[in-house]
Amino acid sequence: MKNAKKPLSKKKNDVLEQTKIECNQMKHQTEREVSALKVNAKKEAEKMLQEIEHLKKEAQKEADQLKDNAQREVEKMFRESEARKASMLKEQEGLNVKAEQEKERLENEAELMKKAIAEENKALRLEGQKEFDKAKKETELYISQKQEEAEAIVRAAEEKGQEKLIEAEEQLAELNGQILETKNAAKELIGRLGELMKLGI
Repeated sequence: MKNAKKPLSKKKNDVLEQTKIECNQMKHQTEREVSALKVNAKKEAEKMLQEIEHLKKEAQKEADQLKDNAQREVEKMFRESEARKASMLKEQEGLNVKAEQEKERLENEAELMKKAIAEENKALRLEGQKEFDKAKKETELYISQKQEEAEAIVRAAEEKGQEKLIEAEEQLAELNGQILETKNAAKELIGRLGELMKLGI
């Protein structure tokens, strides 16, 4: 009986030893796998960190680019605004110059018109004075001629005698009437010329 128990105990020990060996192998395998997983996890983590860092750099680069673009756009808008402002100021200056030139032109035209009107009025006054002097001379000449004719008739009447005196007086009265009409007409003409001269002034 004792001899039968020994092989069973030995077999048990062998199984335990084998199990122990297998457990150690499994432990070592697990440790290797865990170590490999740790290494892989570390590599993955480093890779993810690198990707995150790369993304951060890309994001920062894009942000800087956007910032630069925005700054350039702002500077461009500022330059365009300044250019428009300068253009508007230049245009306003041009309009002011044109307005001043137009003002001077109108003032010069007004002065020329004023001088022309003054010259025309002066010419009208001179023309009126000439017409007046001419009418006056013609009237005086006409009156002088009629007076000479009347005197000639009187002299003729005196020479022909008393019988022609009545006829001569009638003719003289008629001539005096003509002279009076002529004087009245001359006065009216002179009055009209005076009015024309006033209108010319």
